[in-house]
Amino acid sequence: MEQAVTFGPDRGLVGIYTPAPGDLCCLLMNAGVIHRIGPHRLNVKLARGLAQESVASLRFDLSGLGDSRPPSGSASYTEQSVSDLRAAMDFAAREYGKTRFVIFGICSGAVNAQRAALVDPRVAGIFMLDGFWYTSPWTRAVLLWARARAHTPRTLLKSVLRRILPKRRDTASNKKVEIFATDGSGNPSKAQFTAEMDGLTARGCEVFFLYSGSVDHLVSYRAQMSHAFPGAQFIRRSRIERHPDLDHTAMTQHSQKKMVAMVRDWARGVANRGTG
Repeated sequence: MEQAVTFGPDRGLVGIYTPAPGDLCCLLMNAGVIHRIGPHRLNVKLARGLAQESVASLRFDLSGLGDSRPPSGSASYTEQSVSDLRAAMDFAAREYGKTRFVIFGICSGAVNAQRAALVDPRVAGIFMLDGFWYTSPWTRAVLLWARARAHTPRTLLKSVLRRILPKRRDTASNKKVEIFATDGSGNPSKAQFTAEMDGLTARGCEVFFLYSGSVDHLVSYRAQMSHAFPGAQFIRRSRIERHPDLDHTAMTQHSQKKMVAMVRDWARGVANRGTG
């Protein structure tokens, strides 16, 4: 039976623990500022699906989000998130005997998962949805080709004309809101990322990069990461997939069902390899 729990410094973190046998526990955190249930209750569905694979889970609010108290210190967002994730591991180990952990993270949650894995060897796997991205020489060309193929001759002409004709001054009504930065400024350098990911995968941490159709302007084809990091050891050790039919926040029933199935399959594999 699921139970509400509090843990961490002064028991300020609030979560829901879904029990299951075995030594593996999946940590599910906020996506951006969304409550611990996840976008469209994705974390709830993941937790209950994972339980059917004999994988326990703890979905919880990071400090200052949802029902969890604000942090008392002055740590950065990422530093505090890593501390919260480690507090969740400490709690699940102490109260339920869990010794290995996998972390599922969306966007900024993917960054938090990776940073936590770097500093805590109890992390056996990280599943990162639309997290880190790096362009290759082919990224832009593949994107433009895919978009051109999606147009009829008439709409393609209109699109070309919009790009070459003088643009009207932006107004509040026609400004486009960008959810994702497009300059890669949020990513570590390639050298740093290679060293970090090579180290993680060398120690046996199972890594899954999943990219949705919502970020096709950042990751336009499946082999992009391989081309961005030619020869990197972590590339051949990681599972890297791009699914244009998925959306970033699992808005559709199709996205939810497919994503839950993928995470269940991946976590089952991590659990089984840990008992082999």
